[in-house]
Amino acid sequence: MKKIAILLSSLIIFSSGCSMFNKQSDVPVIKVNNTVITKGMFERELKTSLSNSIFAKDLDLNNPQTKFLYLIMKGQVVSKLINRELVAEEAAKKKIVISDKEIKKIEAQAASELGGKNKLEEELKTRNISRAEFAKRIKNEFYITKLVELKTGKNNISESEIRSFYNKNRTEKFYHPDTVKVSHILISFNNEAAMQDIKSKNPKISDTELNKKIQEELDKSKSRAEEALKELKANPDKFGEVAKKYSDDKLSAQSDGNLGNISKTDIDPAFAKAAFALKVGSVSELVKTKYGFHIIKVSGKEKAGYVTYNNAREEIKLYLFDKIKSDAFAEIMKEAKKSAKIVYLDPEYDPNTQFKKKEAKN
Repeated sequence: MKKIAILLSSLIIFSSGCSMFNKQSDVPVIKVNNTVITKGMFERELKTSLSNSIFAKDLDLNNPQTKFLYLIMKGQVVSKLINRELVAEEAAKKKIVISDKEIKKIEAQAASELGGKNKLEEELKTRNISRAEFAKRIKNEFYITKLVELKTGKNNISESEIRSFYNKNRTEKFYHPDTVKVSHILISFNNEAAMQDIKSKNPKISDTELNKKIQEELDKSKSRAEEALKELKANPDKFGEVAKKYSDDKLSAQSDGNLGNISKTDIDPAFAKAAFALKVGSVSELVKTKYGFHIIKVSGKEKAGYVTYNNAREEIKLYLFDKIKSDAFAEIMKEAKKSAKIVYLDPEYDPNTQFKKKEAKN
């Protein structure tokens, strides 16, 4: 499930989209060798990557600090769009191909892990992803994997490397405070976002009417959260199903609402207070945070201490292996960019130009 969740999530960042362009969105803004990236492609990438995160979708671009975060995300999206084109070109040079049969096999695996073809279709529809876009993302992931394999070979992480990493990092990386293992269902509501949305639709609205409208939106979210809680209380063992049906945190909902182990400093104080007060196996009433209404389930608790080597071993092995792969991919992209001709047809999409503007204003 985790593998497919990551695939679907990353697809949002990389997919170029296939909806109709209007004249403005069809304007080329970046050229990578002989391939152009249009304004429309960029805007869809940015919009979907922002909306995929409950923490980033309500960025206030009028706030100077938030504007800086927006520029960082903008630069990341530009970089990924460029990398996608370079990956395709490098794969072509190395004569790396993936057949339609292989793509369908991976699609079938995704469907199986999500619970069937209908579940996959629902997931793609929820994320506004066409089957063609999904196939494109599968192809891109395949190219990256093969390019990395050609550069690194079949790497095996030795036991001594794993042990050495653990010993060197035991104090810093493998000590943990008190934690609880939690899952949640989120019915989102952001007061500031609601206010901005209402004002955009009715700029002349009075403060009294504005507050009334905000309260109405809050009540709607709370009512939906209460509906989810009622359904959960009637079926206590179906937390995952209720999460998939109601939760606005779609990423965690794919894993039955699972957020993993959290400490008191990892998350919103109101959420942490409620989670640590719950007994193992119990479910909370509605918990209000700045993100909306949560229903929290605690499935485990762990006292502060060191993670043992045996418990950390597989995680370390995966980390070291992933680091080899990520370093190799970074090197591949670095070399590809040396020989590539990347032209920012519109300087607004050049991250270096944008950050220079930001620094000059400050």
